[in-house]
Amino acid sequence: MGLNLKDGMETITAFHDKEYRELDIPQGNFFHPGYLVVLAAYINHHRLEQRSCTLPHVEYLKAVGLHSAVWGGNADNRNRVNVGRNYSLVTALKSVEAVDIATSSINSCIRRLSFPDGGPYPEGLTNLMHVVGELHDNVWSHGRSTGFSFAQKSAVPKTNKKEHYLEFALADCGLGFLAELRRADIAGIDSHQKAIEWCIKQGNSSKHADNIDEWAQQLPGDHIGGNVFGSGVAVREEANNHQGLGLAHLMELVSTYNGQLILASGDACLQANGSSVSYEQLRTPWQGVAISCKFKISDLALDSSDDDADADAALADIMRLLGGDDENDHL
Repeated sequence: MGLNLKDGMETITAFHDKEYRELDIPQGNFFHPGYLVVLAAYINHHRLEQRSCTLPHVEYLKAVGLHSAVWGGNADNRNRVNVGRNYSLVTALKSVEAVDIATSSINSCIRRLSFPDGGPYPEGLTNLMHVVGELHDNVWSHGRSTGFSFAQKSAVPKTNKKEHYLEFALADCGLGFLAELRRADIAGIDSHQKAIEWCIKQGNSSKHADNIDEWAQQLPGDHIGGNVFGSGVAVREEANNHQGLGLAHLMELVSTYNGQLILASGDACLQANGSSVSYEQLRTPWQGVAISCKFKISDLALDSSDDDADADAALADIMRLLGGDDENDHL
């Protein structure tokens, strides 16, 4: 069956020898994208060196770019003929600019993964691309240089490779939803599950534009770290798109197109299959946010009958915030 995002959050830490700063993951099942981004975020967060990590499926991990994304450089000079056909490269979200590039790159890849013959693209795929941009914005907004994303196509079992899934995942080791809401002075949230429930509700966001202090000192988009002006001076980032919109659009997409979703932060894990939603408590809490969503490409090709004006307005807002959907050819 393979290892998914939840498996990664609950097992990777058991293979980490923190005294000797070594990570030794045994050979086993293949990795779904959710597991892979959790692995990348974990290695990056703990600043583990490549020589201290013994990983399975090394050739696969190098092919999808995990080594380059985590440790930098080009792990090898292979000709990745299947990039854009079966997978995107693992992408590190290191700056505002990197987030914009990642959104364009992965959405370009999603188009080619799902409909290699080109557009016009169905509503479901277009909506997914909008949500991918929003999720990248959210992860950068909360995670700051700790996030990784990845997309991959896989065959649906027992369909003779005539049906395929498209899975997109990202993970960070940032504040997590609960700490972020506390930092933003959102009242009445006292658990990780309640934080997730608040964040997936339509209209909720800890980073609305109308909360920005226009008198605050401005920081450059690539700034990382504390307030350089001192604790008594309010600061804001360079004007940009990343206002941390909520996750309600993702939940709507999963419900409308019968998707599968895992969304975790702290000790809480939301799992959704279509419109069915449940929560579990993680054995090992995850510092930050981790998300994986999977759809049948044939389901995304179906037209939605939802004519809700609010949903249309929300998608229009996302398109405006993303500033367009340019092709990116460097994948």
